[in-house]
Amino acid sequence: MGIEIELDDELVQRARERAEARGIALECLIEEAVRAALAAMPPAREELPVSTAGRLMVDLDWTSNEAILDFLDEQEWKSQT
Repeated sequence: MGIEIELDDELVQRARERAEARGIALECLIEEAVRAALAAMPPAREELPVSTAGRLMVDLDWTSNEAILDFLDEQEWKSQT
């Protein structure tokens, strides 16, 4: 897929020099750099707000069993008081 992007002139010049020194096309160098940057980033997490009694629980980490169990214990304790 081809796209057109605007990059800083100095950055493009440095990338061209690096690509030439490595004997690869500029496009290959940019593709490698984007792949490396994406690999270094944590995966995007979609926040799913959950409503209980009309309140949003945005602080609950649904990927953590411990956090979920702690929350459920707290809800059980509140219902008993």
